[in-house]
Amino acid sequence: MAMLRPTFDFQFLWQVMQLGVVTGDIKAAVDIGVRLRRAAERVKAGIASLDADPVIPDIFSELASVFAMTLLPSLSGMADFRALLDIVEELGLDDRRFILGGSSGEHDAPAMILDTVWVGEDQRSDRDWKALAVELERAFALALQSDLPVFADSAAARLVRTLDQDLNDAAAALTAADKALEELGRQPRLLAAKAKVLCRRGETAASLAIYNEILPTSLMSASYRAEILRDGAAAAAQDKDWPLAAVRFGDAYALLGDEDPVSRRAGYRADHGLALYLAGKTAAALTAFTDATAMIMKDGREVVSEPFRSVRQYIYAGMWRVMGDITRENDSKRAEIEATVGQASATETIIWATGQTANLLYFARQLLDLHLVAPDGDRSVIASLVPLIQQSRNVIIVGTNWETSMRIAIESDDPSGAVREAVRETNYFAALQRMRDRGDDPDVELESDPEPSDLSDAAAFLIVARIVAVIVGLMAKDRLATLPLGAWRADLPEAPGYDRLQTFLESVEDRLVGSRDPIAELFADLPSWEARVLVGLGAVARQRNAGELLAAHAVVASGLHRAPPLKAIVAVPLSRMITKAWVGLCDAPALSVPGISVLAIQEAIASTPVGWKRTHAVLSAALLAVPGGVARQLRDLVDDLSG
Repeated sequence: MAMLRPTFDFQFLWQVMQLGVVTGDIKAAVDIGVRLRRAAERVKAGIASLDADPVIPDIFSELASVFAMTLLPSLSGMADFRALLDIVEELGLDDRRFILGGSSGEHDAPAMILDTVWVGEDQRSDRDWKALAVELERAFALALQSDLPVFADSAAARLVRTLDQDLNDAAAALTAADKALEELGRQPRLLAAKAKVLCRRGETAASLAIYNEILPTSLMSASYRAEILRDGAAAAAQDKDWPLAAVRFGDAYALLGDEDPVSRRAGYRADHGLALYLAGKTAAALTAFTDATAMIMKDGREVVSEPFRSVRQYIYAGMWRVMGDITRENDSKRAEIEATVGQASATETIIWATGQTANLLYFARQLLDLHLVAPDGDRSVIASLVPLIQQSRNVIIVGTNWETSMRIAIESDDPSGAVREAVRETNYFAALQRMRDRGDDPDVELESDPEPSDLSDAAAFLIVARIVAVIVGLMAKDRLATLPLGAWRADLPEAPGYDRLQTFLESVEDRLVGSRDPIAELFADLPSWEARVLVGLGAVARQRNAGELLAAHAVVASGLHRAPPLKAIVAVPLSRMITKAWVGLCDAPALSVPGISVLAIQEAIASTPVGWKRTHAVLSAALLAVPGGVARQLRDLVDDLSG
């Protein structure tokens, strides 16, 4: 019977605490906490009296941390925190230690209390960071007096961050950190806060030294350890130690769970991807970007608030810059990527003040483009994203989709739908222009595809470019025999202007698979760039000696290199087609000076990545394989490919 009353009291107070019936009333909440602690002590004493070797339930050892969580809704800023400190200063030592989260650092209750206070103050229009700094100093002193090293560590760390980030006084922050370290010792949160200040000041080596000290052994919750790992990754990124940055971002992300906001999980994973890319691990980076995008797509919201709004935009910008770095051989985006690392995961400070954020389909298309252009692109990811993009009726997405669709058509094992998609996109682009002329927002989903309209010169160029790009892709795969001319003809509508595309397809058939060898037309006065490229491709498609092959390759490469919309898109398949042809000639006794030219061509292939650099290097080396007169005739065309 002696156990009934304390047990009842404990259960009653536990229910009151769990229900949160005193939210907003700090004094009442503290009173319940004090009574709960004392009831728990009586229950524990009763259990001990019943057994010489009592088993005390785990809940009692964690009770202070659990109670601290119930205080959070009552702490809306500095004023509430000041009131809490006023109350706990008057309590006895045991009660005070209980209310402030206990002595265990495993659950980080003190840090969560102080973070809640900071967030509450940040959301107020009348923020008073100086007053908060004063109360944090007071909390630190109180924690030291109460033998609460975890609370003292958390209070000192929050004070340092407030001085540095909110009051913009890094010198005062470092002074406060050093003073607290003298009184408290080298506690992990305080050291991490100092390291972050040093990193923001550009003192990267000193910052990294601290992170290297605290990360291996510090005891704290997974969530707070993830934050410190993230900050340590940012310091490594500032030092351009990309392998270390990648490891730390990865370790930080691995500590997060479904209970963490999607903004945090996606931001950490995306920054992990950027660091992996800069460390030279493109395939792993693509996996990280795929994961981050999947989280955003699963969340499903088109309109989100901060910080997720900014996180999403930074993730999109990071993927766009990586794609730019992959596709622009002579215009590296590496510096821009480096500047982006850490932004998506810095959810506490980022602000995206202006501009429309990317919608979900833009994310899907950007990820698809990344996998399409990267040598390590995942075909299963491509296959999963293509239907999502191609089935869309969003006017902006479909009307501006020509680059992505061209890459899809080149990548596809069945490009029979390439012209159909190109015509559809032409119709959407015309609809987009009409909507903008009327002042309507084109970011809308149509109920059905727009009807075909007259074919403009610009639209005709893009459809011709799509056909040429697909032909290059097929030839790179040795699959020109599968050229789907019949399907392409059938997909051209009867609308005005499309007859010229029917004529173009007749020219494709004649020059690529017809009975007449087009080699004699290579340097003839042809009416258009596409006619010259078709003649070159037709010449390549037939058996050639070294001089003829080099001439045909030079004409094709020159024509595509001078067509800006095609230049980047065909760079890889064109270089593969040219590489394969010259490897074949190197293996045959057909070159005019084999000893020199074979070695030069092999070196060009081995020393350059696929793309325009490879094409230029191989064709330059191949000049040694042809008669001098031919080499002189072609040198200018080949040299132009270096730009």
